[in-house]
Amino acid sequence: MHTITVNPDHGMVEVTVEGFWTSDHLRVFAGELLAALQAATAGGRSSIVLCDYTRAAIQSQEVVAALQAFMANPPIRSRKVALFTKGMLARQQARRLAATRDEIRVFDDRAAALAWLEAGAPSSTDRSVRWSANPARSSPAR
Repeated sequence: MHTITVNPDHGMVEVTVEGFWTSDHLRVFAGELLAALQAATAGGRSSIVLCDYTRAAIQSQEVVAALQAFMANPPIRSRKVALFTKGMLARQQARRLAATRDEIRVFDDRAAALAWLEAGAPSSTDRSVRWSANPARSSPAR
C-alpha cells in the first residue's frame, strides 16, 4: 500500500510505501504519483519528493526493475528525491532505486531527508492534498 500527500505551496510530494507490492499496485502508484507531481508543480514550481520506505517490504525483482525504470525516466522529473528507511536490506534496495538518478538520495531518518530536501527551498502556507491507496480505494481524498 501507499499514501501520497501533496503540498502545492512547497512543491512537495510526500510518499509512504508499505508492504509488498505487485505489478498491478505499482501501476496504480505510478498513476497517482503522476497526478500528485502535476498538482505539486501546477504553480510553476519544481517538485521535491520525500519517500518513507521504513514500512516497505523487500520487493520482488520484477517490482524493483519496474520502479527503477519508472524512476530513471519519470513523466515529471523532481528537483530532489529523498528516500529514508531503516534496516540494511531495505536501505540496499532503496540505494538500488536511487542509483537511477543523481538527484535521489537515501537517508537513515526523516529529519535528515527533509533537511536535505528543504535546503534552499522557500517556505509558504500549508495547503496539502492527500491520496491514500489501498486495493479498494484509489481516488484523491482531502
